[in-house]
Amino acid sequence: MPPERRPGRPVSCPKAPTKNPTRITDAQEEELNNARAYFLAGQYSIVEVAKKFGVSYHTLRRRILGTSLPKKLAHDNQRLLSPAEEKTLVDWARYLGNMARPINKRTIRPKVLDILRNRGVKIKENTVSRLDPKRAKAFNYTTVNRHFELLKSVLDENDIPWENVYNMDEKGIQLGGGRRGSQEKYFFDSEDQMMYRLQSDDLQLVTIIDCVGADGTAEIKPCFVFSGVMKCPEWFEVDDEILVATSPNGWTDDEVGFEWFKRCFVPQAKARNTSGKPILLIYDGHGSHTLDTWAEHGFENNVILYCLPPHTTHRLQPLDVGCFGPLQNAWFRQCDIVLNETGQGMELKDVVKEYMNAREVPFVEKNVFAAWRKSGIKPFNPGIFTDANFAPSKVSFTWMHVPSSFPTRVPRAPDASSDDLFFDPAEFLQRTRGDNDSDSDSDSNSGSNSNLDFDLDEGDKEAEAGDGD
Repeated sequence: MPPERRPGRPVSCPKAPTKNPTRITDAQEEELNNARAYFLAGQYSIVEVAKKFGVSYHTLRRRILGTSLPKKLAHDNQRLLSPAEEKTLVDWARYLGNMARPINKRTIRPKVLDILRNRGVKIKENTVSRLDPKRAKAFNYTTVNRHFELLKSVLDENDIPWENVYNMDEKGIQLGGGRRGSQEKYFFDSEDQMMYRLQSDDLQLVTIIDCVGADGTAEIKPCFVFSGVMKCPEWFEVDDEILVATSPNGWTDDEVGFEWFKRCFVPQAKARNTSGKPILLIYDGHGSHTLDTWAEHGFENNVILYCLPPHTTHRLQPLDVGCFGPLQNAWFRQCDIVLNETGQGMELKDVVKEYMNAREVPFVEKNVFAAWRKSGIKPFNPGIFTDANFAPSKVSFTWMHVPSSFPTRVPRAPDASSDDLFFDPAEFLQRTRGDNDSDSDSDSNSGSNSNLDFDLDEGDKEAEAGDGD
């Protein structure tokens, strides 16, 4: 006999899928609406209507019961633009994508913000930065605290005003804007399989020596270091105070660095020095900065040189903290503008002019002030860095770092040497340090007694010999 049917759910009803791997297209959405209307107008079951229109039984059932909505309607309260506005943007994104000139978040954002200006919408995007292990180890509390102590003593002892404080560093740029680009994403049609964007692949390097002041200005002119020996006349037409040099590989060297210091920084900084007090130049420990010629020329012109601790410039050098990052993005955009306007990449003869144009955007007073503030120099704030900033250096400490919840008294293994069932790490550390200190004192005393003879001059030795006789 065939098995009896149990009352309840129909046998032919399909099982609910565990996951819907596909997105409902506009055509499927239209079929669902037609199936829903057909069900509400007739006497057919949901299973029959789903089979007739070839749609999912469970999706159709939820639509009929009103427990779910189409995706566009379900997120309607999150929509920033109207359907007509979105369609216009999509049409333009498809058109420009096919022309190999795709739009991205930066270029589309002003258009969207114009529409949303009166809606109070704020957009924030975050990125991450890489940290070299040497930088993680070097940026520790001891090094940073010593740096601020030395810097404060230099500022106070020489009575240096903030308008006489500067920071200089080198920055490399490429004629193509750089391989990393600006990390921007672009809009294409979802069905496009080949997505291109016009961008120059010229990797020729140009080194820039640039400088900013603690008063928020960037009036000290930069130095451009090109590779090779050829010099373009267009380089010298931008500004007479800009220094242009060449080297075999386009990198700065001892001679180029000192020439910028002597011919650009010193005369321009002295011209801006209205107080007559010393000038302070903060820089990193690059080999071309630590020559005796720098110190001698600085001493002759009342310029004090201050070198930052090694591998800490990512936090302590204003140019690295808040200027060179925006400058790289501005240079990439400038190369992009030149490419879109001319159809060709950046030419070597235009580098000085285009760099000075790009430099105006990130080197504004607001950004320069923020760079000095984030580095803790102005306003002078040694406590600007938190435990989280020093956390990467803790893995290289010789002292053990444990969470605050770590117990101060832990059970010890019972032995015959002590009846105490608990071990206090702090007490043990203090006792160990005391033993080491007493040992070192005794060693130093014995060592000093044995070395007394070496500290005596010849007359003392003869006198000592006479007393002994």
